[in-house]
Amino acid sequence: MSKKTDKFRKALNQNKYLINLIIILLGIILSILGIVIPNETAVQILLNIGLAFVSSGIISLLTILVIDSKDNDETKELAVWGLEQIYTTRSEMNSHTALVFPAMKKEYCQIAFGVKSLRDAYDGLFMDKVKRGLKVKFITVHPNSIFLEEREKIENKQAGEIRKTIIDLIQWIEKLKSNTKRSDNIQIKFYDSLPLDFYCKIDDNLYVGPYLYGKESQQTISYRFSPNGKGFKYYSNYFETLWNSPMMKELNEVKKEIGYNNLSLIHI
Repeated sequence: MSKKTDKFRKALNQNKYLINLIIILLGIILSILGIVIPNETAVQILLNIGLAFVSSGIISLLTILVIDSKDNDETKELAVWGLEQIYTTRSEMNSHTALVFPAMKKEYCQIAFGVKSLRDAYDGLFMDKVKRGLKVKFITVHPNSIFLEEREKIENKQAGEIRKTIIDLIQWIEKLKSNTKRSDNIQIKFYDSLPLDFYCKIDDNLYVGPYLYGKESQQTISYRFSPNGKGFKYYSNYFETLWNSPMMKELNEVKKEIGYNNLSLIHI
């Protein structure tokens, strides 16, 4: 659809009540003319046309009122939940996060795998932000989880590929910790279960999305919620519930289980 056509449709939609009222008024005028003009043929024609305009205008107006009432209810529901935008892919969503990252001050919370693209693109920014007091919380899959092996198969990755990104993430977290006086501001926890949905909270911006079968995470639909909506509160509470769940394992415990200190790691 061209931009001109789209603008024309929007203009029609905005003036739909006025258009139908004009049709009804025109029908009334034609009907009155049909009554006052002393010509039987003209009377029939004008009355028929006038009454047709009035009836079709009224029916159309009532239909619009009913549809708008339903649309308003749906719009209100979306407003209550605060759904700001739907992104076809997570990489498309990144165009918005790129605008948000430079301004983040309070906290960064995420549920994901190894976030390699994040680390590659924003390593320097995070180093600076944690110095200034940014709090960071990560939830990811235990590197030894059998569910991680299945996820690698689903995404057609090589065996151990996603596991390596998670180990690299651990190393990155350690690096962030060493770059701030408040190392307790930087935390990561691990779970051993089916992959949770993607979650990312950057101050007052919240993004969520699924992990779909056969698709890499960057090619998956994602959503953004405003801070005043039910969706923001729902997912924020969900993250905190998971964070405090007994199923979560702490960093030091996981490092021992995977023999972290004995691993041959590539330094960032």
